[in-house]
Amino acid sequence: AFARHSLLEPQLSPNSGWLLVIEGGGWVQVGDERALVAAGEAVLLPAGILHTLLTLRGGPVAHGERHGEDFAER
Repeated sequence: AFARHSLLEPQLSPNSGWLLVIEGGGWVQVGDERALVAAGEAVLLPAGILHTLLTLRGGPVAHGERHGEDFAER
């Protein structure tokens, strides 16, 4: 979960993952694409593509990676 005005530093992952916005919202960037996201939305974070997040409104945001058939929340 991320608090209001939290920054997920730009990162690469060897696994694809999902960013699930449960409450609040903010800006997400995946590669060269940037979008405003809000509660109820999900963003695919493809393996090997740089991604980052800046929350604007507080609330839980789940960030997880897909490992085979398992989904591990971070």
